[in-house]
Amino acid sequence: MTKLNSPANPGWPDVTRFEVVERLLGGDGGPLNRAPLELLERTEFLKKQLAEAVQPISPSLTAIANINTVGLYASTGTGTVAARKLTGGTGISVSNGDGVSGNPTISLGAGVVIPGVYAKVTVDTYGRTVGGGALVADDIPSLDWGKIVSGKPTTRAGYGITDSAAVGGDAAQQFNVADATQGKHAVNAGQIQAQGVTAFATAGTATAYTLTPSPAIQAYAPNLRFRAKFHVASGSNPTINISGQGAVNLKQYDAQGNKIAAILAAGQLADIEYDGADAVVLDPLPTPKMSVVGTMRNALMSVTAASASAMFSADEIVVESALGGTAYQLANFSKTINLATAGVGGMDTGSAPVSGFVALYAIYNTTTGTANILATNATSSVVGNIYGGANMPAGYTASALIGVWPTNSSGQFVVGYQIDRLISPAVLQVISAGAATSYTSLSIASAVPKNARSCEGYASLNGTGSGMAYIAASGTGLAEKIFAGNTSSSYGPAASFSNLPMITAQTLYYKQANGSVNIFISGYSF
Repeated sequence: MTKLNSPANPGWPDVTRFEVVERLLGGDGGPLNRAPLELLERTEFLKKQLAEAVQPISPSLTAIANINTVGLYASTGTGTVAARKLTGGTGISVSNGDGVSGNPTISLGAGVVIPGVYAKVTVDTYGRTVGGGALVADDIPSLDWGKIVSGKPTTRAGYGITDSAAVGGDAAQQFNVADATQGKHAVNAGQIQAQGVTAFATAGTATAYTLTPSPAIQAYAPNLRFRAKFHVASGSNPTINISGQGAVNLKQYDAQGNKIAAILAAGQLADIEYDGADAVVLDPLPTPKMSVVGTMRNALMSVTAASASAMFSADEIVVESALGGTAYQLANFSKTINLATAGVGGMDTGSAPVSGFVALYAIYNTTTGTANILATNATSSVVGNIYGGANMPAGYTASALIGVWPTNSSGQFVVGYQIDRLISPAVLQVISAGAATSYTSLSIASAVPKNARSCEGYASLNGTGSGMAYIAASGTGLAEKIFAGNTSSSYGPAASFSNLPMITAQTLYYKQANGSVNIFISGYSF
């Protein structure tokens, strides 16, 4: 005999009943063992159900069962419990703190203030009233008159004021009114005559004026008007900030009624009125000067030997802060440019280009009225009529192109002479023995800058046979000039040309029927 094996997944099978006539065999699967196995399976099933239904014993419950102290219990950790009780503190009492005789009761201690109504009270750090009393004079805050909403007197006598004369007065009565210093003060006749509350001088800069009237304005409002004396001439698109209320544009009406940026002279007196958007100068615009930026009268620069420095002079030069902007006329201009330095009177940045070109600018500080000169590299690109680089010296806001000069291999001015906008450096040959029977382009970048608008020089024709030689501003023969021709088997004559337009920068065109040409450049305009 051996024991029965427990089933792996017990269930609740029916129990077999054997008949009298049945033969019973033992062993695994034998009918004799079928009923015991079914009863064993039911037993294992009941054990499994019981194990799953019973809750495991909690360590905390065990700890509570083991404690024998009365009071409130608190879990202090896994499987640990301690008895606690409520206790009082400052001004607080607790009865039945351990809860044995009923719920704990918490009570405040007796107060130190007699019950009643108080105008002011004192509290401790726990927020409890510990004192009270009546208001005294020092308890009343300083209040603006507008805060008093009731109980105001309605007569001067109510304020303790004794009239010395009736307000209506008569012909013999006189009243002295002090100068107004606030927006709601009465203005006396003297202030009105002297415009004491409306006429003031500006401060600030040429593009950001300030005005500080007394009394100060509290906000901008349409029809707000002042008489201003402008301390400096206006710059481009000026603004004005009145009483610190924020900058608004200063505008002016032109002859066509257009509202444009104001133009103001130093020391100018003008009425200005706020129209809800801008501060408008009501005085008419000054008579405009029909001037163009870069216009020069008797401009001269002479370099007799290669040098880093040269003197540029002119009776007058027109500079502007921007194309179409405010123009300034610089009279008796005479400044030295030194290519070996940087900043005012030198290069704008870095060193002068080698065997290239430098552009010269007259520059002007519109705030201080100071004029000077500045150079910049103009070898590889066309420069503007107003300085457009990123290295304008501080304070200088207006400028004009006044020259574009060649430099030698040492970064110095070459020998040359300038009159107004015509520059005549040493003659330079740009082609030798060139031959072309149709118009052919010729680069003259070694002789003229990209800013050159026209050039001049001379050319000659070499060779035999009859024919003509031409020079032009384009491949189609625009501005064509005949500079040589012959009708025999001898060399043609040399001839000069001038005012040949630079339609394509640093480029001219030539052709000849026979022989070859030599072309020389002696000057250019910019």
